[in-house]
Amino acid sequence: MKQGSKGIVGFVLFFILIPKTQVFSQKVTLGEIQAWFQTEPIAAPYREAVPSIMHVFESASSEGLPLDLLFDKLKEGMAKQVPFSRLLSVLEGEAVRLAKVRGILQDGFGKEVEKDPLFLQGMKVGSLALLSGFPEEGLKVVCKPQIGIQKMVTLVPPLVEMHRIDSLPTQPLAYFVQTLSDSSIPSAQYGSFISLYLKATANRIPPPDTLRLMGDILKAGGGILQIERELARRTKR
Repeated sequence: MKQGSKGIVGFVLFFILIPKTQVFSQKVTLGEIQAWFQTEPIAAPYREAVPSIMHVFESASSEGLPLDLLFDKLKEGMAKQVPFSRLLSVLEGEAVRLAKVRGILQDGFGKEVEKDPLFLQGMKVGSLALLSGFPEEGLKVVCKPQIGIQKMVTLVPPLVEMHRIDSLPTQPLAYFVQTLSDSSIPSAQYGSFISLYLKATANRIPPPDTLRLMGDILKAGGGILQIERELARRTKR
């Protein structure tokens, strides 16, 4: 079983519980970020590094990336007093991830996705997923028109935690994701599949078998209770 950080658990819980409304609504401009450096006390120790930091934001802006999430990362790093060299590396890595996630969202949902109220939320969820080690192919599985961005932002966090427990193979994952999306199980209960997957892994049921088992039960109209019973039955063999 792979080991993960407590931060991933917090990430999962946060995004499972947030309401499905626009969370990241304010759009930040390069001018506002430049002005922020001049007024915020936490930015004072970094003022000599402003040109290098702004270069990251300018590059991101030229690529058409929303700056909000990158700005959040900047403020978080400064609040934690992260050394400049490390902070610059973090910002550059975040910009790369955001570009990848935007491409995945556009390929999966169409370019009009950027007008969706949940776009920035999807960007943040996707970036955190990639940062945690969740594969790009796995993210693409969830970014499908038949699933939709609203379910995507709720599905990805528990899948990230499941992948942390044991790697999720792409083809069985696609089947499970689609059957879960088509099921009547409310998105607020998606986190329940983390414990189901953990139990299956602890009892040495291979991930492909677990995902197919859960998908088959969901496709037949069953739910979490039926999956629990079937897993219990198989572990008693």
